[in-house]
Amino acid sequence: MLLEILKEIYESKMYSPAKLAQKHDRDIQMIEEYYRKLIELGYIVESTMGNCDPDACKACKNFCNISSLVIKEIKITDKGLRLLGNTNA
Repeated sequence: MLLEILKEIYESKMYSPAKLAQKHDRDIQMIEEYYRKLIELGYIVESTMGNCDPDACKACKNFCNISSLVIKEIKITDKGLRLLGNTNA
């Protein structure tokens, strides 16, 4: 399931645990645990952008214009990309 979640993040750029939980018919807590495990294994990294600058977010489809919003960003590491390459993602 970890590889499936990693592929989903890569292919669809879907980072929302709630949306992934719904798509894969899992509890959100289970998806969050998968995220923690992927981070622990070094396949993804998570960063937080606090106090979002609306001008920096113009490319976002969900442009919110809320300066106090905290955004979590997920990136697949080189190690994660190598794993995906070895599994023909």
